[in-house]
Amino acid sequence: MVTLRLALLESLDLSGNGISRLPEDISACRSLKFLWLNGNRLRRLPRGLTKLRRLQLLNLSDNCLLALPITAFASRPRIVCCDNPALSYLPYSQLSEPYKLGMAPHAELECDGCFKDDRAKGEKVDGFQRMTSSRTGIEHWLDQTWSLGDFEMPSPPSLLELCMRAVEASGLNRFDDLPSTVAAALAEGPICTCQVCGLAMFGLVYVAFDTCTIDPNPLSGQRNRMMQVDVLKAFCSQRCKDKNRNIIV
Repeated sequence: MVTLRLALLESLDLSGNGISRLPEDISACRSLKFLWLNGNRLRRLPRGLTKLRRLQLLNLSDNCLLALPITAFASRPRIVCCDNPALSYLPYSQLSEPYKLGMAPHAELECDGCFKDDRAKGEKVDGFQRMTSSRTGIEHWLDQTWSLGDFEMPSPPSLLELCMRAVEASGLNRFDDLPSTVAAALAEGPICTCQVCGLAMFGLVYVAFDTCTIDPNPLSGQRNRMMQVDVLKAFCSQRCKDKNRNIIV
């Protein structure tokens, strides 16, 4: 009965409760349209939050966020994450198409009062570790955490990773004949897609930091407040990462 009620919940206000973490199974609230999490102590967001297909508004203002999920939100909601000064970069997957194409921004993401705390660099959050010594790096999947470092060449994707990428690309939606570990990972879905070729990725990710000019408060109408922020981009291979050098965000 409790699970059924969560599945039917459309609006949830948890603002000002001092919450420091959200459960991964928040994805069970599959009817949720409006979620207020402002005024808490959140440093990271669970991946399950990105799976809410009906979510229209997500208010994350006045928290302690260091990053937004690299996994794109299924519903492309309006995200309000103002006054998170330690937010150090934006995942490319969370930028709207106008941003990606260099066009005028629109009100899909509001981040006024962010990108102000340099102490956030070098801290792990949402699986990523930002190195202060370099703006580019390589990601390794290790013990279910991400570690960003200055490596000349990453380890190649495992056979398991390549298998899951191939199955995802084939469009297969039944995993009965696959090993349980593979089936579970496929059912969970990819963590992100390659920014060059669009291939789904489940583990190893090659990354690079670019910059993007955004309006932190697009609803204000003050175009003189544009600012440049770091953007994390993910790639399926070194080849795609190298191709990105000729692509400007």
